Amino acid sequence: MERHRLLVEWNRTEADLPDAATIPALFSRQAALAPDATALICEQQQITYGELAARAGTLARRLRELGAGPGSTIAVGAPRSPELVVALLGVLQAGAAYLPLDPSYPADRRRFMLADSGARLCVTGDEAGPRHDPEVGPVAAAGAEDLAYVIYTSGSTGRPKGVAIPHRALANLVLAMRDLLRLTADDRLLAVTTPSFDISALELFVPLVAGATVVLLPEGLAIDGKAVAERLDRHHVSVMQATPAMWRILIDSGWRGRLTTALCGGEALDAGLANRLARRADHVWNVYGPTETTVWSTYAPVAAGAPVTIGRPIANTRLHVLDADLEPAPVGIAGELYIGGAGLARGYVGRSALTAQRFVPDPFATNGERLYRTGDLVRRRPDGTLEFLGRLDHQVKVRGYRVELGEIESALTAHPAVRAAAVTVRGDAQLVAYIVPTDDAPDPRPLSSELRAFLCRSLPDYMVPNIFVGMAALPLSPSGKVDRRALREPDPSIDHAPDRAGPRQAVGEPRTGTEQLLAEIWAKVLGLPRVYADDNFFEIGGHSLAVVAVHAQLTELIGREISVVDLFRYPDIRGLAAFLEGDVPAKQTIGRDRAARRIAARRGAGGNRR
Repeated sequence: MERHRLLVEWNRTEADLPDAATIPALFSRQAALAPDATALICEQQQITYGELAARAGTLARRLRELGAGPGSTIAVGAPRSPELVVALLGVLQAGAAYLPLDPSYPADRRRFMLADSGARLCVTGDEAGPRHDPEVGPVAAAGAEDLAYVIYTSGSTGRPKGVAIPHRALANLVLAMRDLLRLTADDRLLAVTTPSFDISALELFVPLVAGATVVLLPEGLAIDGKAVAERLDRHHVSVMQATPAMWRILIDSGWRGRLTTALCGGEALDAGLANRLARRADHVWNVYGPTETTVWSTYAPVAAGAPVTIGRPIANTRLHVLDADLEPAPVGIAGELYIGGAGLARGYVGRSALTAQRFVPDPFATNGERLYRTGDLVRRRPDGTLEFLGRLDHQVKVRGYRVELGEIESALTAHPAVRAAAVTVRGDAQLVAYIVPTDDAPDPRPLSSELRAFLCRSLPDYMVPNIFVGMAALPLSPSGKVDRRALREPDPSIDHAPDRAGPRQAVGEPRTGTEQLLAEIWAKVLGLPRVYADDNFFEIGGHSLAVVAVHAQLTELIGREISVVDLFRYPDIRGLAAFLEGDVPAKQTIGRDRAARRIAARRGAGGNRR
């Protein structure tokens, strides 16, 4: 009885999924039903379903002329604009698979992805611009097992791995989430995620098969909570999906709006944020899933004060919690989560051995089906829902992105000055690199700037460590493996900053009141004893979430609004201070005395807030 419940009863998720249910077919059906309805909004631009279908069809025909079709992969490097959505739909309508190519990624990583995926064409955006073509609609029929997209994730061997997602899997995700969210033509979903992160597929395609409207957030605004809040209100958005980190940025920005539906996924949702979200939406869903099973595989309702779980399987999905012998773990006993069903990827591009290792035969099926080994530790609750307990390996989530620490370590040891390296996550998503230099290597502190620059040539910014710690040797466990628990906590006074082996010249000291105020804020946010005027925020431990913290404090202290984007545009204190002072009447500096008066006044009013 118990075994039947674990394997069968809690996996009854069968739903209709016709082979013809591909994204091009589903979207074209909506475009034919309501061609004049608004499909896409991006700032001042609005595009109807009919226009979007026509532009995607025109691009699809052009791609077919260039040899695209089922079995081919086309890179899409368009910026976040209507042309991006046209490009993705056009590639799919041509029968090909799209490869999201984030323009912000290092050139070496983009070159590797292009070569590894076999992509022979790249849509950069201009090709997807408005053109007149009387023939609209799909130009090539992709089958259920044809590829829809290839997306690259971090790899433990130091080599990113491409996950190949077929149309069957993408269509199942889109239809399951459309039904779960109960989207209608009256809904508007704010799309905030880069296409290189697979959850963007939900934001773009679920509304477009439901007759709803996609509101596309422009490039660079996703971490600006006030900018996101303004778009939510201006466009009357009803649905939004984001990682916990992004939800915190939005709520901490002072947003007081309300949504019909909020989705949270990409990393663990803590109870505190769950309670805050529950007050901001009529329906809140905690969603979970690895890239290899197509975005989300489970869902759980979130309510204030209730336990946070990852819930139950979505449509046509099976979840098994298994022990080391591939036997079902009883209720309440931890085991590894295995996922099966329609959402499974085809495997990893060009990596048959790894595919066989991670996608294993389903021991409970008789038709040759597979299960994906997630590497996640979970346990069943008495009602069949799942609790997430953590990872079984060294894979972590940083700002919602899945990161294999081994890939960073491999990149570090490729530098001639590094003999060995270990990477961990400390505190608030801070990546810390522990470096054993070669005999002739310089002091690790000045070396950190060189290592950052070296890593930036091959890794995206979210994978570049914030802190570098020099060590004589890495601690080992009795089995001879690196003992990560024995790695010491970083010392901010010696481990954080590049190029600080010797005394600084006076030119590096903050001079004006504005520079001194900024130095104090940076030091407080980053936990540093002091900051120099020519320090680069992102080279001394800063990251996008820390930028938000600086923005909040700076806005409060200077008493006026500035854009988060400006903090990226001016990453050193001297440049940012000059920008701020140039924007103040009579070139006045902000001054620490003025800041101190503001702080004293706030505390006197009982507002000693964190």
